[in-house]
This record gives sequence, structure tokens and C-alpha cells, in this order.
Amino acid sequence: MIYVMQKFKYLINHLKKINYTEITKDSNISMFSKLKDNSITTHNIINDAQNIVWFDGEMTGLNADKHTLIEAAIIITDGQLNILAESPNIIIHQPDKVLENMEEWSKEHHALSGLTESVRQSNISIKQADQILYDFIKPFTPKGMCPLAGNSIYMDKIFIRKYMPKLESHLSYRLIDVSTLKELYKYDSNIRKKDNIADGCITVLEGVLNERIYKILSIYKKTAGKIKKMTR
Repeated sequence: MIYVMQKFKYLINHLKKINYTEITKDSNISMFSKLKDNSITTHNIINDAQNIVWFDGEMTGLNADKHTLIEAAIIITDGQLNILAESPNIIIHQPDKVLENMEEWSKEHHALSGLTESVRQSNISIKQADQILYDFIKPFTPKGMCPLAGNSIYMDKIFIRKYMPKLESHLSYRLIDVSTLKELYKYDSNIRKKDNIADGCITVLEGVLNERIYKILSIYKKTAGKIKKMTR
């Protein structure tokens, strides 16, 4: 138990080296600034079941029955989080009647960022966006094998399932949700000093909070920093 506690404290201290405030400052962290030139960047084409599909999207709201996708981008990494390829930043055309139905938060923020006007000017349909992203991930990912990853990625997955069926059909059902990792960060080793905390609980956390998580959070911190410099 003492060894496990020491290990847990070591892991927490490593997590605290990451600027968590910067990661969580914007609840809609995206990868769009890195991909704003709308060109595909390929580092290495490696088709491997351990590759990860990092997705980020912007929507008109959070109810997939009423709202839709208006922006999407993907980064492919290997299992060690080395970037293999970066997709175009895809802005998806939607008619005014769809934009008028945006949730208030989306309406305000997308107008301020310039995304709303970019959506009006785009000539890419949601069906075309689905095809573009499907064609992008296919060389890197065996069908049904590679997980989808991102911030609150379960929400993106709902929209992908509804509006990008071709992309969704190629992905694994498994998800890597950065939100979970950010929640785990909040654990403080001091609360684990209670005698009634089961060793099993500590062991699970020890297994989860490993160096790969530090790297994932670091990638998101780096991505968030780029967002501040984004110009559409």
C-alpha cells in the first residue's frame, strides 16, 4: 500500500507539471489552427491498428437531432502519439435556416470567430466532408480497428454517426476521451491517505495515470496554445 501511494503521488506530481488551466480554459478546444491552410500534411503513411484518429468538430449546437456539424479536422498519430498526418480544416456549408437555428452560445462565438460567415461561403457539403475525412484516414487505419480520440469525444461521435456515416463505419467503437484524463487530473494524492480507500482503486488509477496520459494532455495543451493565435 505504501509503495502504491508513493507511485500515485509521483504520477500526480507529473500531471501537475502540465498547465491544466490552459487546457481547460476553452471548453471547445480544437485542432483547427494547426490545419488552417486546408492542406493535407503527411509525415509517414503507416497503416496500423494502434494508430489513433484525433477528431475535433464545431457544431451549431449539442443536440444532434436539431443541430449539425459546420467544421471538422483530424490528426492521425501512432500509438506513441507521434503525428503521422494532418487533414485539411474542413468548413461545411449550411444554409441560413440552419445557422439561424444555432444555440445561443454557438451563434455568438461562431459569429465572433468568423466561422459563421465562412460556413456561408463554403462550397463543401456535409456528404463531401464525410468522404474527404474517410479518404484521409483510410490509408492509416485498418477498418474498425483505430479509436477516435478528442475532447468530450463522445459528443463528436454522436454527430459523426448521424452526419458522417462513411467515416464512422471505418472507426473502432472505442473512444479515447481527453475529458476523462482532465477529470483524473483533479485527484489530489492527499485524499488517498485515508485508510478506507481500497488498494484496488489506487491500482486502477496508477494504471491509468501513466506517461502516455501526460503526453496526451501535453499535446492538448500545445494545441490549445495554437488556438489563441488562430485567424480564420
